[in-house]
Formats: sequence, C-alpha cells, structure tokens
Amino acid sequence: MNNKFLIGVLTALLMLPVASIAKEKVAKLVVVESVEIAAPREKVWGIVKDWDGLHHWHPAFSADVLKKGKNNTPLAIRTLTLRDGGATFDETLDEFDAKRMYYNYRIIGDSPLPVTHYTANISVKSGETKGTTVLTWQGSFRRKTIVDPPPEEDDEGVKKFISGAYRAGIDNVKKLAEAK
Repeated sequence: MNNKFLIGVLTALLMLPVASIAKEKVAKLVVVESVEIAAPREKVWGIVKDWDGLHHWHPAFSADVLKKGKNNTPLAIRTLTLRDGGATFDETLDEFDAKRMYYNYRIIGDSPLPVTHYTANISVKSGETKGTTVLTWQGSFRRKTIVDPPPEEDDEGVKKFISGAYRAGIDNVKKLAEAK
C-alpha cells in the first residue's frame, strides 16, 4: 500500500467526527408564555419594569446587580445570581419602551443555562376583560449541547426548562399583582 493513500484514508477517518458535528443542525427554538392577571396594566408593569429588579419578582434569582449603565437604559448590563447554587451570568438590555410597556434583552458571555444565542422580551398589554392585563415573556435560543445531548438538554428538554423558568416568573407576578 502506498503511504500517500494510507495518509489520505486516515485523514478521512479522522475527519468523520468533525463532518458529523458540522452536519448537525441546531435549530432556533422559541418559547412564549403568557398569563392573564386581574390587575391594571400599570400595576403589572410596576412589578416587572425595573431592569435591575428581576430578583424582586422571579423566585429563581437571589440578586440582580446593575454592573454597567443606568437602569432601564439600552446597553445596561446586569449580573443575575441564581438562588440555587449562586451561579451568575450577564445580560444586556437592547430595547426599553416604557410607553409600550416592553423590553428586550439578551444573555452575553457564558451562562449556566443550557442555551446559547438567547434573546427575550417581556411585554405588558391590556387583557380582553376590563381591568385585566396580559403579561407575556418570549424568548428565542439554541441548545448548548450540539451532539448527542441528554434528554434534558435536547430541543424539547431545553424548551421545557426555559418554559418552566418563564412560568415561575410570570405566575409569581400574577400572585403579587392580584394580592390585595
């Protein structure tokens, strides 16, 4: 056997794992969670509007510290601390519109979450029934584990994780806003 041929075959065999990773497509995933709240828009917005106040209404976070910029100002960066285990990660505010009661943000850098390319928005709108409000949290992202993810890190597992995080937050806002 010719050495050139052998080197070619070995190179091709070594490239197989790289080719299979490159062929693996990681889909953009979207999660939308909403809740109708028996409270005026202004009250609900008052709970969720502060960029540096997530830990006040979301039970998964123990701290939310503004590390750059001003509260509710695009390009502000906050560091979030998870209640369980104390892991931290940063997010930046991309858009804030108090009049529309809406903001958009994204994770920057590494995070302990099983996602990448994460962007999300929160909006507060009038509900169908007078005196009610609809709070919506929507995000798009890709799963972090590309090849052979365990069930909790595949597309459905990651969507379930993010959906659960959103539900915990918006359900708590409902509780806070509807409290007398």
